[in-house]
Amino acid sequence: MKTTHLIIASLLASITSLAAFAEQTAPKPISQPQPLYAFELRKACMEGAVEVAYTVDPKGNVTNLKILSSTNRVFEQPTLEAMRRWKYTPAMEDGNPISFVSKLLVMYSGDWNNSETKTEVLVAQLRKRKS
Repeated sequence: MKTTHLIIASLLASITSLAAFAEQTAPKPISQPQPLYAFELRKACMEGAVEVAYTVDPKGNVTNLKILSSTNRVFEQPTLEAMRRWKYTPAMEDGNPISFVSKLLVMYSGDWNNSETKTEVLVAQLRKRKS
């Protein structure tokens, strides 16, 4: 099964908050394998989004994964499995690696020709599910 048309969008401005401290740097992605977007889901034109909180530890590994919300639970496991394989250069403070907490939105779609509209729709669905 092949992964196609997957967009990952950051939701937190935590990287911006690091800029206020001259001695801190945010983690940088080294490897971010995309989640599996199963053929059956693409064929059924099923789209969705998963909001995930996570930590990049001082070794650059992704830990403490937590699903905050999703439009459909079928996308949760592939998202977590992929993110467990992600690797970063760690965030740094005063020259020492530190943990960095963030969250992001992983979106699944078969066609992103109208990606701005689809993003708005998926985010609205997530907000509705939270309330």
